[in-house]
Amino acid sequence: MKISIRAISTRLRLELSLLVILFLAGIFISAIVYQDQNERLHRAALWLHKSQSNLFDRLVKSDADGLSRGLLVLAANKSLIDIFISQNRQTLYDATLPLFEQLKQQQGITHAYFINSDGKVFLRLHKPEQFDDQLTRTTYKQAASSNRLACGIEMGKNFYSLRCVLPIMADHQVLGFIELAEEIDHIFTQIKATNGNELGLLLSDQFVQSADSSINPLPLNEFDLLYSTNPAMMLETLTGLSLSAYLEQAGSRFIRYHDNDFAVGMSPFQDVGGNTQGLLITYINISDFYSSIKFSFLKNVVLLLAVVLGTVVLFILAARRGMKALEAQLAQRTRQIEFMALHDDLTQLPNRTLFNQLLQQQLSESRRSQRQIAVLFLDLDGFKLVNDSWGHDMGDTLLQQVAFRLKHCTRDGDVVARLGGDEFIVMVPQTGEGQDDERMPERVAQRVITSLGNPYQIEEVDLSISVSIGISRYPKDAASVSDLIKYADKAMYDAKRGGKNQFSYYHPHA
Repeated sequence: MKISIRAISTRLRLELSLLVILFLAGIFISAIVYQDQNERLHRAALWLHKSQSNLFDRLVKSDADGLSRGLLVLAANKSLIDIFISQNRQTLYDATLPLFEQLKQQQGITHAYFINSDGKVFLRLHKPEQFDDQLTRTTYKQAASSNRLACGIEMGKNFYSLRCVLPIMADHQVLGFIELAEEIDHIFTQIKATNGNELGLLLSDQFVQSADSSINPLPLNEFDLLYSTNPAMMLETLTGLSLSAYLEQAGSRFIRYHDNDFAVGMSPFQDVGGNTQGLLITYINISDFYSSIKFSFLKNVVLLLAVVLGTVVLFILAARRGMKALEAQLAQRTRQIEFMALHDDLTQLPNRTLFNQLLQQQLSESRRSQRQIAVLFLDLDGFKLVNDSWGHDMGDTLLQQVAFRLKHCTRDGDVVARLGGDEFIVMVPQTGEGQDDERMPERVAQRVITSLGNPYQIEEVDLSISVSIGISRYPKDAASVSDLIKYADKAMYDAKRGGKNQFSYYHPHA
């Protein structure tokens, strides 16, 4: 009897010991898997933060292109430049103010400067009472040292801004500079409106204290919160945390705010001079995924009391489902910025893919309404000579000015796109009937020829080009996108053979 009790006791101890070992092993394995998921979540959060950072950079570049176009408009106004050179401040202010107000409404430009060649401010359009102070900003120094357009983000007197500075040249001499600037807070709001993520910009205390500026950021640890789409969240969740390490390398951490879990991505933020001045921060709501991981972990620990191995398997399956959900979320948010693929990087015009889509849509509508469509195929005459003589940078600037003129000499309902190289294309929907509407394509073509034929001044170089245009029409010439473009291309070559700087309709037997 004693042997039996001892044997039962020994077996029970072995079973209990095995159960404890299995239980601890299950917890250990679950903890490893849970840690692995957290690391994957960190990597995913960093990837998503990087995508937001890249989107921020692209939007900054887009705004810089807008500032550059505004500078080109001002620099091309000879009367303004003559007034600037004559150093008549009040006359310059009166003449430039309407253009400045127009740029404010159209592009959100908030600051404009005319700067003498020695770097002293001649006129602030936004604060005309302040002048004669010496500029030391990096964008100005870069423009002054290179005699070329310079753009970038840096600290100003009253705000942290995107700035572009353009030298005014004559006979290879710098006559002065024009500067346009805008605040960048709208970029944070724009990204939030696109994908719902919260963004913020922290500047280091050391930089803010050393900068000659009167900005009023919100203190936050060793940083100052300058821009934020949700200041209350960032102040509450980041206060007391050490963030200096992220000035060297991007990283992420997870926080809980108002019953929601967020992946917080942080990366160094550099100004136009390449100096790290703070952190770009993104908040991404991962509540559903994060809660599912925590719940699965707790559930698995309980189930290990019965079937340890099954629990581990279920945990892995649940984690994989969670990762698929995160991957689906990442894919969905990535698609939100894919529209950038439908536009030409240089001119910001629709590219061939988007133009084909819009033309197909217009064809479908025109079939129902029995309206006509014209397609104008444009090829620049003399563009290759500009590229060969002055270089690709000059050619790119010329293409940007051509795109600007095309958008302003066509109608609101027309679609202007760049196919590549020096080829552009315009869709002209015809909205009425009769002889007047029949002649609409050639009126548009003539406006284009006149506009593009006017001289260009780029970096103090006078350039002249012309354009040859081929026109095809729906339904007279073709009923498909490819045929309309092909026939317009053929008609364009007829125009070139006929002497260039003219338009030609498609003739099937030509």
